[in-house]
Amino acid sequence: MAIDFFIMETSRLGYLFNKYIQHQCSASEEEELMALIADQENEQVVKDLVDKVINNTENEIEMPDGRSSEVLKNILQHTDPGVIQMNKRNLLRIFRGRGVAAAIFVLFIAGFAYWKQQHRNQISSEVVVNRVVDSASVISPGRDVAILTMADGSEILLDSTGSQVLAVENGVKIKKDGGALVYSLENNTKDSKSLSNTLTTPRGGQFQISLPDGSRVWLNAASTLRYPVVFSGKYRDVELSGEAYFEVVSNRQKPFRVKAGESRVEVLGTHFNVNAYPDEAAIETSLLEGKVKVEKGSRSEILLPGQQAVLPASSKEIKKLYADVESVVAWKNGIFQFDGDDIAGIMRQIGRWYDVEVILPDYLPVRHFEGKISRRAGLAEVLHILELSGVEFKVDGKKIMVR
Repeated sequence: MAIDFFIMETSRLGYLFNKYIQHQCSASEEEELMALIADQENEQVVKDLVDKVINNTENEIEMPDGRSSEVLKNILQHTDPGVIQMNKRNLLRIFRGRGVAAAIFVLFIAGFAYWKQQHRNQISSEVVVNRVVDSASVISPGRDVAILTMADGSEILLDSTGSQVLAVENGVKIKKDGGALVYSLENNTKDSKSLSNTLTTPRGGQFQISLPDGSRVWLNAASTLRYPVVFSGKYRDVELSGEAYFEVVSNRQKPFRVKAGESRVEVLGTHFNVNAYPDEAAIETSLLEGKVKVEKGSRSEILLPGQQAVLPASSKEIKKLYADVESVVAWKNGIFQFDGDDIAGIMRQIGRWYDVEVILPDYLPVRHFEGKISRRAGLAEVLHILELSGVEFKVDGKKIMVR
């Protein structure tokens, strides 16, 4: 279905804007349009153009799914993917299914995000975010940092700089290699009473670890992993609080087990994610590859790839369902990915990653969000993006009040 919609504009920006809506822009004109949108001086003009489209687009003037997907893809390829991606479903929801308005809104966001990325070091916070979240501009995203607690209780602060051997325990060399901790056998050990180490990430921190058996673990913010220096028993047992992604080396003679709260996950060799934060309503285990058994009390469920086990804290049941595993492990890949999340759940993630206190009102309207935002973005950028979806914030130091 053709789109017979046109805004009467005489400026070059308005002219190109209209051609883009009509799918009549040449490659060079699209480049010119993106440059104009990314220009700070045109910010208000672009907002006005977007408002005109939204106010004049009726429900019967919709963009076919194929066209809107094409527009979205075209827009996002001009935008630094490390800054922001908002998916089509979220935008269509914001504008009640009006495809033209959604596409133009993405166009504005993409250009604005691109401009911010290009001029990040030359602009003041007043032109990056609105006044409501100005004070958040000094709060940076999380980084590779953790605390290693040795068997004797001593602590070592870890960061992403340099490479060094930290210790040798039970014949195992413990080395920090950038933002990762690596355990490797130096000689065979028969010590049946293996010493235990603990890796803890603070709020605003993340870290990786290669365990003595070669299994790899990515630890999210505000998480703790306790593990033996040598897996000398019948099982390879570790304990988790918080969230971690596991890539377990197969060993049929010695299953790998993760204890998280009242749950236990048993695997032979597989890739999976466990979300077991104390402030979440349930423990979630999501499987990407292989097969795992999830246990809680006398109950158990077997998961296959793409499935998730949800263990509510308020009951003894285990719910098994299919999950968007890409969304589940997005944090590991440096992305906030929202797939129908509510604002309370989103703000818990933001609070942990930016190490801020979030204060929610007694009543929150039911609203769900979909889209992607880089975890490298500053807090002010993230709040500004959320504000574009109708949420308001007040920032006082490291306190964020949702309104």
